[in-house]
Amino acid sequence: MLNKENNTSYTISVDLLVSAIAGQSNHKPSLYQQAKFYFETADANKAKLQLITDKIAKLKSELPHCSDTKAKLNANRIGKLEWDLDNETSLQQAARLKRLNNAISICMDILSLTEGDDFEETQKKSAKFLTTMALFSPGKGPHLAELHQSLKPAYKAVLSLRMLDKLMLNGMVKNTYMLREYSEAHRYIPESASNICYTQGVIIPIMLAAIFQDVGLQHPELGRLLDGEEGNKDRFRLLDLEERQKMLDLNYQFTIDYLVNGLGCQIADVGSKDEILAFSDAESKRLKFQLALVEGANLNKLGTSEIIKIPQIYASVIFSTKKRFFEKNVNHRIYFNCTTGD
Repeated sequence: MLNKENNTSYTISVDLLVSAIAGQSNHKPSLYQQAKFYFETADANKAKLQLITDKIAKLKSELPHCSDTKAKLNANRIGKLEWDLDNETSLQQAARLKRLNNAISICMDILSLTEGDDFEETQKKSAKFLTTMALFSPGKGPHLAELHQSLKPAYKAVLSLRMLDKLMLNGMVKNTYMLREYSEAHRYIPESASNICYTQGVIIPIMLAAIFQDVGLQHPELGRLLDGEEGNKDRFRLLDLEERQKMLDLNYQFTIDYLVNGLGCQIADVGSKDEILAFSDAESKRLKFQLALVEGANLNKLGTSEIIKIPQIYASVIFSTKKRFFEKNVNHRIYFNCTTGD
């Protein structure tokens, strides 16, 4: 394990990124802490909006039957409630956009540490990043499972991108959305228009899908399932079949909710009407692609989703969260095919 007392600036940078994704801090919440807070407050936030909406609807339904004086009073109340509704909606949207922008910012930080001026340099920088992460694990200890769980998201994100690059170079990707802005000649030129669009439309959603693939585990309901109602169970224990299936179903359900409602799409607030519409359309397609990756991985579909599914399997081997696991000499082969358009 790396001795953090003698960390270089590079290992500190990697450590900070890992912590920013799935660490525990009382100062600046990590991406997973932000997700946990979203899950804890989502029902209350929805209830706020619904309560105001119901009050407005009730007052409007009374207007035709009110005296002029009462109608005027109700109209004033409706105006105040509509202002409250707009304000609460804006506050919740601002919180969502902050979570999304934080996640994208961390993705860009990861790219700065793992991508170079060409394919070979990118391979070397990524290998250094992944090896450094592996060295963060002591291989044993009372909190090894928790440490490994926090290391997986960033590891999966980088591994997914290197798999993507290799598949693209080998011509194995036939997904029209992924190929639309891809240019081998401009892949490692950050300022090129095609690379900017490719990064925004393909690279970032793949990273977000990999990072948040199991974010549903932060939901309180899954916390109770894994930790027990009294908090006296080991969440990394071997689950029975019924518990495991319930965990998988809820994790997928809550993960999709977070990707759609907890993060969602960016919003263009400047530009012409056509530019804003184009941006909105691009973001909708980005989110649709991102959701398809997570859905396909959850359903074990062959195709594009294996870009995040195979790294997930690999990361679970490198950073096992099981207290007892044995190395077995088993001949096996993982087949994947990213030539479909799913």
